[in-house]
Amino acid sequence: MTTNLASSTIHVMIVDLITGAILSHHSHPYSTPPVSFVLSENWLVYHFWNQKERYYQLTVLELYESIQPDNRVDRFVYLVY
Repeated sequence: MTTNLASSTIHVMIVDLITGAILSHHSHPYSTPPVSFVLSENWLVYHFWNQKERYYQLTVLELYESIQPDNRVDRFVYLVY
């Protein structure tokens, strides 16, 4: 099986199910499934294969509200092993 690296991108979106607003969007080029997710309170952890670098990548996404209303702060960290 061959994979076209230019078209293999994983998109991770956090969507407000009431309003339909996209709260957070991250794309990971050169990445392929399978993708595993764990969601708990204010963080999301997901794991996938990076085809270009040839390693598994673990990403932590923390979600916080700022002091100003509706000004969301998202921070994500890439961990490679």
